[in-house]
Amino acid sequence: MKIIVKYLLVICCICCPFASSFGQKQYEIDISNQTYTLQRDFLKMGTNKSPNGDVLAYNSLYLVKNNQPWFPIMGEMHFSRVAESDWESSILKMKTNGIQIISSYIFWNHHEEKQGIFNWKDNNNLKKFLSLCKKHNMYVWLRPGPWVHAEAHYGGFPNWLIDKKIALRSNDQTYLKYCDLFFKAIAQQINGFYFKNGGPIIGVQIENEYAFKALEKYEHMKTLKRMLIAAGFDVPYYSAFSSGPDNQDEFLYMLGSYPDSPWAQHTKKMFKPMFFIKQLEGDSDIGSDLFGQVDTKVRNTYPKLSAELGSGMQVTYHRRVVVSPNDVVGTAFVKVASGLNGLGYYMFHGGVNPVGETTLQESRETNYPNDVPIKNYDFQSPVGAMGLLPKSYNEFRLFHLFLNDFGSQLAKQKAFFPSELVKSYFSYDTVQTSIRVHDNSGFIFLSNYQRFVNLDEVNSFQLTVIDKNSTEKVPSQPVKFAANSFSIWPYNLKINKATLHYATAQPLCIIANPQQKTFVFFGDGECEFVFDSQNVREIKKAGNTKVTSDNRYFKVAMTGSDESFDVVDTENQSIRIVLLSRGSALKASKVKMNNQELLILSDANVTSQNNQISIEDLSDNGIVDLRVYPSTPSTTLTALSKSFTIKTVDAKSIFNRFTIAPNEPAKGNVSFVHDKSAYPIKEAERLRDSVLAKYAQGKYFNASQPGPIYQYNFKNLPEQNLYRLNFKVNQNANIKNWVLNMHYAADVMALYKNKKLAYDQFNYNNNCAYKLNESDFEASNQWLLQLSPFKANYDIYVEDDVKPDKEKAWNRAILNSAELKPSWQYNIKLNNK
Repeated sequence: MKIIVKYLLVICCICCPFASSFGQKQYEIDISNQTYTLQRDFLKMGTNKSPNGDVLAYNSLYLVKNNQPWFPIMGEMHFSRVAESDWESSILKMKTNGIQIISSYIFWNHHEEKQGIFNWKDNNNLKKFLSLCKKHNMYVWLRPGPWVHAEAHYGGFPNWLIDKKIALRSNDQTYLKYCDLFFKAIAQQINGFYFKNGGPIIGVQIENEYAFKALEKYEHMKTLKRMLIAAGFDVPYYSAFSSGPDNQDEFLYMLGSYPDSPWAQHTKKMFKPMFFIKQLEGDSDIGSDLFGQVDTKVRNTYPKLSAELGSGMQVTYHRRVVVSPNDVVGTAFVKVASGLNGLGYYMFHGGVNPVGETTLQESRETNYPNDVPIKNYDFQSPVGAMGLLPKSYNEFRLFHLFLNDFGSQLAKQKAFFPSELVKSYFSYDTVQTSIRVHDNSGFIFLSNYQRFVNLDEVNSFQLTVIDKNSTEKVPSQPVKFAANSFSIWPYNLKINKATLHYATAQPLCIIANPQQKTFVFFGDGECEFVFDSQNVREIKKAGNTKVTSDNRYFKVAMTGSDESFDVVDTENQSIRIVLLSRGSALKASKVKMNNQELLILSDANVTSQNNQISIEDLSDNGIVDLRVYPSTPSTTLTALSKSFTIKTVDAKSIFNRFTIAPNEPAKGNVSFVHDKSAYPIKEAERLRDSVLAKYAQGKYFNASQPGPIYQYNFKNLPEQNLYRLNFKVNQNANIKNWVLNMHYAADVMALYKNKKLAYDQFNYNNNCAYKLNESDFEASNQWLLQLSPFKANYDIYVEDDVKPDKEKAWNRAILNSAELKPSWQYNIKLNNK
């Protein structure tokens, strides 16, 4: 009997986290107390006015732009890790995605590798980068360190500084002297680019991952700030990404969160509590590889901002983490649902590490806990190291379109939660919820996603909203909520004079034109729109819509998608509602052309500038389908080159539809030959042993995680498999570049051009993409692919769906296939009246 009781107790303990998922209180949210008090002007910030009259400010809840709440979206891009020739297209890709601010570290060891000799040329040309950001109206938040981490060699400190054996990251006078010289060198490059000069620089982060709660460390942070200001760094915002005193008045606090921790020293699957909608907090694991646990506390007397939400995830040698679009977008979604009022992503654009006199990446050889690739800093970012766009790019754009148009409302809205929260990773029957609301208007956030858990569809979801004088069900009848998904529903959303009481579709964006304002939503299946009848005169239905009404509401049910209906308010103003399928919404870009806002749907990537549209497409045939809203008979596209044609397909639906096709096809081929020629094995073994001997001297060395042994300059390695690649292409006027896709099975791959490392990868998904330009195809170039095998004794984390391949084929180090894909680019002009 005692044994039975014991087991029952164990079962109860195990199930306890799941038990609350059956309680209705998880679907009850009380939004009665919507009042709050804002504090202002409590931080020592810099000049916040620009010559054109723009003013940037803050309060204890959000940032402020021109006296209006501002919900900024910031994405990290390291200009010195991206080719100078790609900067402009990269900036435009980020802007089109909804990024408003580009943040960037300034790596000390990139710019002053030799003491006293500063390099601001080519990929280090900060002045040119800032000029391009200014040209495209993108703000900049600089992060000059002096220590930055960023998976860089010694955290960005130059070797010569390390060799001086001084007290780094302290008020040591010798250290401060060198910091001051570095700051003054940067100041010379950025003079005239401050917000106060009409430039893009609005913020500066001092230091990084430096907990400064202790008085001595707080004084160091203040000293660095004084030095920067003395050098000329005068900006509206000074920030710190670390924990400090609760009542300090020098820095904005920023929080962070990542879906995984590739820096963790174990090799187990990680379940992190990043996907629970709950009171806002940071990730305690950030920086834990170097400095231990960081403070997760969110101070309610500071605006709720982030600097590092993982929009991707770097691969380390011992942890080959793969993140899905839901993993990275979900990290941001949950933080916004929990009350965050400013997104800062790391990394939004991947990069390629420069190589100087030494390699400049983090490694265990330098007593850091992680090995990362010599060149590859792709980070699985929404804009990859090669400028390629994975699926996460479109998912982020979906979210950012909403935040750019509704963020000023959202910033004012407090977050309210159910009285009982989901606490189990395996809550298969419960939708996580919150409501952000102010003046009884807001948004309902819904999530049915957990990383590594395949959650089921919730069959009967309905939320109880409790206010001071009322209790209601939203929606009025229970609905199904899709598996592994997120959604945002409007709640008492003002649409001109009309009030959308709620909708079971997510707002995407607003197309605001003088002729008519359009509110665009998306959703699959039947979606319901419920309007207060007291300020709506008429619903003009179209397509598959069903309209009913009573004394309180007009209800519109839509079973179709990519359709619309009009709402006429009591002042006879007409507002259009467009409902897209989620698939169509993922193709949506919002652009402004000829003083008109347009929604463009395409599988290709669309960017715009100077009333022109640039289309980039990665496909074999280069045929692009383009749909433009609003649809008018006068909307036409003009090709800005005779090398491609544009055909009008349809102008009768809510979209004008066009196809773009090149006049000539692209021809490209890559062949590879397994190089079995003999090489000095003993020499290769000595190289391996010497590399491993260096690693073994580091305090983090683990023989079952030996680290990469390939070199920047090609060297033969024991047990390597070597392939020679040959390319044959016919250039086409519409092809911007070519993408080499390599499908392989190995531990590590290293791609060499003329025996210099071009790119590398610790295998985490059996695939690698590398961008090739026209000069790469010159006959004099020699391309080698070096693959190293995986050993049975290696203790390395690999995702479950890759593991079988690792066990069967990684130990053979083989190139399975390779292909060349053309990257098409079309420049067009859109004429609309």
